[in-house]
Amino acid sequence: MTEPTNARLQPMPEDWQRGPAVVAHPDDLEYGCSAAVAAWTDADREVAYVLATRGEAGIDTLDPAVCGPLREREQRGQCGRRGWVSARSSSSTTATG
Repeated sequence: MTEPTNARLQPMPEDWQRGPAVVAHPDDLEYGCSAAVAAWTDADREVAYVLATRGEAGIDTLDPAVCGPLREREQRGQCGRRGWVSARSSSSTTATG
């Protein structure tokens, strides 16, 4: 059996103005890296949210045809409350400070 190796993570470069944040579902960014996105947008960087799905299967008690549009509206609404620019397609949202 081999021992796992833990490579040290390198610091995030500071020499960028635009970048993507790619996740599978709505809410993944909020639960996974919202502090980083907030810091980047506070520093006047543009972060494009790229969501692979609309979250159609995210709520067990809702039909996917209802759930997907609901979760998309929630995601766009959250970006709007932060003052971020929103929407290029049904599965992407752009966040700028």
